[in-house]
Amino acid sequence: MTNKTKINIIIELLTTVMLIVLFTLIFQYTQVHYKNFVRGQRHFKKAKYQKALPYFITAFKTKPKNLETAQYLVWTYQRLDRNKEMAQALKTMTKINPKDYKSKNWLADTYYAMSDYQNAEQYYRDSLTLKEDDAVRRKLVEVLLL
Repeated sequence: MTNKTKINIIIELLTTVMLIVLFTLIFQYTQVHYKNFVRGQRHFKKAKYQKALPYFITAFKTKPKNLETAQYLVWTYQRLDRNKEMAQALKTMTKINPKDYKSKNWLADTYYAMSDYQNAEQYYRDSLTLKEDDAVRRKLVEVLLL
């Protein structure tokens, strides 16, 4: 066997090992998300929001572009009256799906509840660019009058 053949065999073996390691890591990463999401849902459905929160946070960190995970995280923050964290999660949702009218409107309402009228105005305006809505228009006018 020539040196060139030996090198090619070693390269193939290393490539195979690297692919196995990569797929193993991807599988474990997916499992971390799934397990945490399911555990969070279990607590959420029992109205144990404080217990659900760390699971949703972990699931969200492992898959930050998963809208369903972001939605549950937002709902959990809402039920715990943690508006700042809820606004951050909603902001992430609007980045994942910039055409989501409901998330932008919900974010505007959250800022309004926090008396952050400048951000509320911005997101009400963004909502109106996506969908004409008289209720949102009234909220915008109300914010502008404050």
